[in-house]
Amino acid sequence: MAVSYFWGDDQHRLNQAVTALRHQVVVAAWEGFNYEKLAGDTPDALEMALSLARTPPFGEGGRLTWVAETTLDKQCPPADAARLAEVLPSLPDNSHLLFTSTGRPSLRLKSTQLIQQHGTIQEFGLIPPWKTDELQHYARQQAQEVGVFLTSAALGYLVDAVGNDAGRLQQELLKLHFYGLDRRQPLEESAVRGLVNATTQTSLALAQAIRQGQVQEALDLLAALQTHYEPPLRIVATLISQFRLWLWVKLLRVAPEVDKDRVLAATQLGNPKRLYFLEQEVKSCPYAGLQASLELLLELELALKQGVEPWGALQQSAIRLVRVLTPSRTPG
Repeated sequence: MAVSYFWGDDQHRLNQAVTALRHQVVVAAWEGFNYEKLAGDTPDALEMALSLARTPPFGEGGRLTWVAETTLDKQCPPADAARLAEVLPSLPDNSHLLFTSTGRPSLRLKSTQLIQQHGTIQEFGLIPPWKTDELQHYARQQAQEVGVFLTSAALGYLVDAVGNDAGRLQQELLKLHFYGLDRRQPLEESAVRGLVNATTQTSLALAQAIRQGQVQEALDLLAALQTHYEPPLRIVATLISQFRLWLWVKLLRVAPEVDKDRVLAATQLGNPKRLYFLEQEVKSCPYAGLQASLELLLELELALKQGVEPWGALQQSAIRLVRVLTPSRTPG
């Protein structure tokens, strides 16, 4: 296909796909002539991209025009839709036009419909941290590609340690690859523990400490995360994911009329045992408290992105979260 749209919040996997597409389309010796990356938020980005994409490539290979963080996931003025309708059907076979964004392109937009008609749309979403089977499958695939051989216990620890952070997984696998170059046997869990810090596991433990009202434990875990240089936004992302999951599960308890299948689909929870344990975790948490906690975490995420001092904000938020969840705890 001559046009592609990659979207999702797993930037590592998305960028890997972009790199693979570039290597597939563009001959390295002619990359200076046939590869262009444009910022999608500039006023003339779409028009420039369409003009470049219509230009036959120079020399050998094809042309790739990449519009990064396009605004087509949110808006498509009539003039832009008209230009897309005009250009996409006539793109040269050896010219590829690529759009990428973090947000999902709206199916209501004419641009999305045109790209679907003439090309492909592919999602690169983060694997939910509670879907351990998928995370282990992905980690095993990546380990095989890098040439790292792990025991089952070592693989399980690695997944617990990095969670759904594909970029960090790649870094840790490269570290393990060099460590195991002169070893013929799969790496044991003890070796992996000595090389990989379990910061994502600690972030999940932080969520549990907050849920249980353990202020000092939460602050100690934050201190450990800071010592291991865990990015604050990554910590908040883990907390948001966990509290959103708890809120969905609690909704099933307080509103029996809610369609359970829809909730399970929204949370991607396919394991009944996992759902049972989650229900026990939120049994004493007030629904309003979980709702307020998620709002607080989203506000914290925004504040961090705007430049607030991160570790002080995280400590204050942990204390506030405990207070929000603790006073009105009721069974059910």
